[in-house]
Amino acid sequence: MARSLPAAAWEELQDRFEAADASTEYMHVCATIENKMLATMEEGAGKKLPQTVRRCAIIGLAKVVRHLGFKQADWFKAAALLDGWLATCDPNAHDELVSQLPAAGLAALRILGKSAERKQLRRLDFLEPAHILVAVMRQRGHQVPDIPMRDVAAMEHLILKCTQWQIDIPSLDSWMRMFIARFNAVTGGGFVDS
Repeated sequence: MARSLPAAAWEELQDRFEAADASTEYMHVCATIENKMLATMEEGAGKKLPQTVRRCAIIGLAKVVRHLGFKQADWFKAAALLDGWLATCDPNAHDELVSQLPAAGLAALRILGKSAERKQLRRLDFLEPAHILVAVMRQRGHQVPDIPMRDVAAMEHLILKCTQWQIDIPSLDSWMRMFIARFNAVTGGGFVDS
């Protein structure tokens, strides 16, 4: 049988969680956002798009993240934005989705590039990454067109609309960071972020 903490200890622990940017309220907000997105994905293209196609786009995103010098956490965020867009797409428009995946991936990274506290990236900074994404898709046997930058700009707007401007979508990385912060709060720093 589990023993509950005394009220004062529980309150102190909640204060530690808050100081570590991992409050219980924030976790509930993240869970709500994630549940809403997962419910939408069950109905959208995320359910019917073959995992090999999505995996190919995700591998391409990883290469572009490294090329642009973004953090690994940005890859998780870009994948979550890509999934947010897929969740709202027509699940029967397979060929159209495959051809749009490189533009959607690049658009997700541009959104992150604009929202992060980093040197503002110019449109030209995305020309080579566009070629990288298309090359990865083609190497894996998918027929995708080259990406005109105007398509990427249009896709940015579409992704923002599909995710209701919610660009901080919970991901595996963000959940792990919250759990690590909470474990550190509980153990007094005994759980080291690796």
